[in-house]
Amino acid sequence: MKRFTETTKWSNPWFQELSYQAKLLWFYIFDNCDNAGVWIVNKKLAEFQLGMTINWDATFKELSINIEFLSRDKLWIKSFISEQYRKLSQNCKGHDHIFELLNKHEIKIQWGPNGVPMGSRPHRHGVPKEEKVNKEKFKLPFESKEFSDAWDSWVSHRKDIKQPLTPTSMNRQIETFKQWGEAKSIEVINRSILSGYQGLFESKQKDNMRQIKPSHKGLEEEIPIKVIKV
Repeated sequence: MKRFTETTKWSNPWFQELSYQAKLLWFYIFDNCDNAGVWIVNKKLAEFQLGMTINWDATFKELSINIEFLSRDKLWIKSFISEQYRKLSQNCKGHDHIFELLNKHEIKIQWGPNGVPMGSRPHRHGVPKEEKVNKEKFKLPFESKEFSDAWDSWVSHRKDIKQPLTPTSMNRQIETFKQWGEAKSIEVINRSILSGYQGLFESKQKDNMRQIKPSHKGLEEEIPIKVIKV
């Protein structure tokens, strides 16, 4: 069975920050779900076919933005319909099977103009929603008000540029702060916000990223020649 794939996912910050296990599982679920985007969770088979042991709780947590549990053993890729079909129409015979599957799984999609899916119904069967990420849950490495304020500003900055931090990226940044120390971490955060960066960079890292443009003057460029006397 052939399916479309979103090639721009490699430049999506959410996808970039996934662990290798989460990336592989994302591909696996996408290839093994039904035509409505629903996968019957089979952990043993997935681990056998992928050839690795999976930390399921952590991996599902990474993917939580784009999957929804319909029950304890059934999950749905929320973007599957829009990626595969773009628009669904009950007047199209080829879409009848898709509507049957959506009804079977009790998925109530909110349809926008021209049949474009805009969202889905709320969580069911008592499956908890992903908890809101906050600094108390992640326990910041430094307790000063200055660092807390800098962190809050960084989280707000990422939201302002439409690139909110994921739990994975927060954990990684907190580990980096521990290595940098408080003063340096605050400095890097403030500079990254002022520069409009999506990531946190030490000043030397940014300097190393700047490359000198090669000259295009060709033979017209003067080349110093060292004369050696014999």
